[in-house]
Amino acid sequence: MSRANKRTIFLIGMMGSGKTTIGKILAEHLGWKFDDSDH
Repeated sequence: MSRANKRTIFLIGMMGSGKTTIGKILAEHLGWKFDDSDH
C-alpha cells in the first residue's frame, strides 16, 4: 500500500463510552488493523 492510500481513524471520548468496542467492530468491518493506545 502506498503512503497516499493509508488511512487512520482516531476515536476520542470519555472513559467507558465504547471507543474500543466500536474501534474493534469498525476495524473488522473495514478489514483494517486495530491498535489500542491504552494497552
